[in-house]
Amino acid sequence: LVGDWKNDSTGVKFIYTFNQDGTGKYDANGTIMPFLFKTQDNHISILYKDDGVSLDTTYSINGDVLNVVDSLGEDTLYQRVK
Repeated sequence: LVGDWKNDSTGVKFIYTFNQDGTGKYDANGTIMPFLFKTQDNHISILYKDDGVSLDTTYSINGDVLNVVDSLGEDTLYQRVK
């Protein structure tokens, strides 16, 4: 999970950055939202620092593809940035 993952399938660029120390940032087309995260098995909890909003969901990694289930229950695919 550690590293950068991007989704630009809609023409808008979204990038998750997960750091080894449990910190990260979400870049939503230039709007940066720092967060803290924890994982256990295939569950991830992301707490966005600026607004205190938490995302608790599931994820999976298949090669260079990260699948995160969004708040509506939809799969969102991110490609590993190399």
